[in-house]
Amino acid sequence: MNIPQACQSRVEIQATYRFYSNNSVTWVKLLKAHTDQVEQRIISTEEAVIICLQGITERNFNDQETEDLGRLSYDAQRGMYLHSTRCIAPERIFLGIRYAWMWSRGKTKLEDETNPIIKESDRK
Repeated sequence: MNIPQACQSRVEIQATYRFYSNNSVTWVKLLKAHTDQVEQRIISTEEAVIICLQGITERNFNDQETEDLGRLSYDAQRGMYLHSTRCIAPERIFLGIRYAWMWSRGKTKLEDETNPIIKESDRK
């Protein structure tokens, strides 16, 4: 669902775009409030074991105007990767996302080889 579909009015659409355009709003800050709550949920379950599922998702932005996004599985695709850890109680109750990290590759393999900031194999 995109922003215009999710909002009820033009005012809500405009407010949402302004919110996301605000440089002080980052995905890390938005996620922090959520991860703090997840930690509290984990503590309150009093379970001896919490299942933590990790996964990587490709976010493909080929159909949108974007800048500075790297290649995905194919060189023609542009986007970023999301690595997340989801926490679940043994009773299959979803507690939330405990960790997330987004990154993108270089636009070419050569760019990754000549300018390696973090190797994919070194990521946690």
